[in-house]
Formats: sequence, C-alpha cells, structure tokens
Amino acid sequence: MFANHTKLTRENILAWAKEFGCNMPKFTADLDSAKTKTQIARDLQQGEEAGVEGTPSIFVNGKHYNGSLALQPFSEMLRAELKGPVYH
Repeated sequence: MFANHTKLTRENILAWAKEFGCNMPKFTADLDSAKTKTQIARDLQQGEEAGVEGTPSIFVNGKHYNGSLALQPFSEMLRAELKGPVYH
C-alpha cells in the first residue's frame, strides 16, 4: 500500500485484500466498522498534533526523527538516544 499510496481507493484496497487471500466478509466488515473509523480518526488527530506530515514518521523518546532511515545513520541516532535520558 505504501508503494501504491497514490492509488488508495476503496476498490483497490478490496482488490489487494482479495489478492492477499483475506477473508473478504470479515475484512469488509472490519474496514467499515465504527471501531475502525474511530481508531483512524484518533490516529490522524494524534499525528497532526505531533506534527506528522507524511510517512514514514519516526519518533524516538518523544522526538520526531527527520534523518535518514539507512541503517548506519539511524542506528547511530538510536545509540546516542540510548545514552541520554528516556522520555515517556
């Protein structure tokens, strides 16, 4: 879905779910459920409040990480964070 983010339509999502072998009655029911819609709305609101502008977005110790996701720079940042205080 990430690779096809410009093609995220209900029709495509249902086609991909079927292609992946999902139980379609359950998938469709879950997709349309009030619980799912509430969770998505909550996630969007939290993302907006945190300053998320796209994906992927990574937070470490409550700080938005905007650097490279390549292993070397990302692991260096994680090591530095592990040496400092941990925020909750």
